Amino acid sequence: MSEKVDDEESVETAVAGGEDRLGALLDELLLHVMSFLASREAVRTCVLARRWRTLWKSVPALRIDDPDTCHGTKGSSTFVNNLLRLRDPVPLNVCDISSHSWGMDWSGKTFRGIIEPWVQHAVSCQARELRISFVCHAANMTLVSSHLKRLRFSRMTFSGCSLDLSSCHVLEELEMSGCDIFVDAILCLPLQHLNIHDGCFGSDYRTRISAPNLAHYLEADCNGRKALCLLQKYLKPDKSCNSRAQVYNSRE
Repeated sequence: MSEKVDDEESVETAVAGGEDRLGALLDELLLHVMSFLASREAVRTCVLARRWRTLWKSVPALRIDDPDTCHGTKGSSTFVNNLLRLRDPVPLNVCDISSHSWGMDWSGKTFRGIIEPWVQHAVSCQARELRISFVCHAANMTLVSSHLKRLRFSRMTFSGCSLDLSSCHVLEELEMSGCDIFVDAILCLPLQHLNIHDGCFGSDYRTRISAPNLAHYLEADCNGRKALCLLQKYLKPDKSCNSRAQVYNSRE
């Protein structure tokens, strides 16, 4: 209660101290500025004035920093679930899901029960960029999107037959940072840029990367057996990397 009173007093002081310069901006500009805020902070702007009460519902970005989900704390995930339920279905420029926790749920329940529904919401809102930095286990992950162009995974573990991105029809960039990649294949037909670093591949089998349109590939500081790229056109390796990938050009 005291927190709410303090917030209201701060707003009243700010208004009394001078002109409300933000009030002169168009909604589109305000929403653009709000898109750089964490989603929790964007929601809190609803107390500023009547005009702000529902602006957060149309912010074209989701920035979810949820440090407690991996430990089974329901408060943060409940907030996010309510946020997704109440926001307007406006297209998303970016969806950023992150947690600083290092607790691993090997059962995959965290990903299937919490992270995956958030990702599906972002995809349904035509997200063009998706970033997930979460210690979680995803088995046989598949993404389907006609709008996603950039995808970044960090600190995730992938297992199963494949990481299937073949139905992401306009995906151009994929980065995997600090990930354990224990899948037989990574599939993505339109992919042009692939960056895998500071991660780990399986030691008893070789991951195949099927990306016919791949133009630049970087694999650096990864343990395990090097990946095998299956291509249909010339690949230009990134000059800055010490690549460990074995490349097969199917046209040769």
